[in-house]
Amino acid sequence: MEKIYNNCCGIDVYKKLIVACFRKGNKQEVREFGATTRELLELADWLKAGGCQMTTMEITAFYWKPLYNILESSDLNAMVVNAHHMKAVPGWKTDVKDAEWIADLLQHGLLQPHGTKKRTCKCMEKEIHNCKCNRIYHQPDCDTGWDSHQPLLLGI
Repeated sequence: MEKIYNNCCGIDVYKKLIVACFRKGNKQEVREFGATTRELLELADWLKAGGCQMTTMEITAFYWKPLYNILESSDLNAMVVNAHHMKAVPGWKTDVKDAEWIADLLQHGLLQPHGTKKRTCKCMEKEIHNCKCNRIYHQPDCDTGWDSHQPLLLGI
């Protein structure tokens, strides 16, 4: 089968553990990382140093969101896929081999993104604190979305 990505990473996300299978051509390396920001940044650095073209992970509750944001802010291409789509692809999937299975499907172009949107700006990185851009996920300086309505909804 034709390879779409030569260097790619399949990531299995758990509450306190990230398992990453980084495929470089016909070789692969599997590493485990914790779920702290420091450890997620280490994962991003490892992928950037290896020339990763694309990363993908399943939607697992909300545990994928911090990792997705860190990969995106590190200028790595990240894709989130629906677990049901992965199960529709013929093959053998076990909990132990999830990251390898995700990497294999990604490498051969058999996964479709789940519709995750990219942030519309990088104002925080540019130290713009009065940004009015629409954002997707929790960010402290956001004036729209959940953050702007949090006091109203929680009665704060």
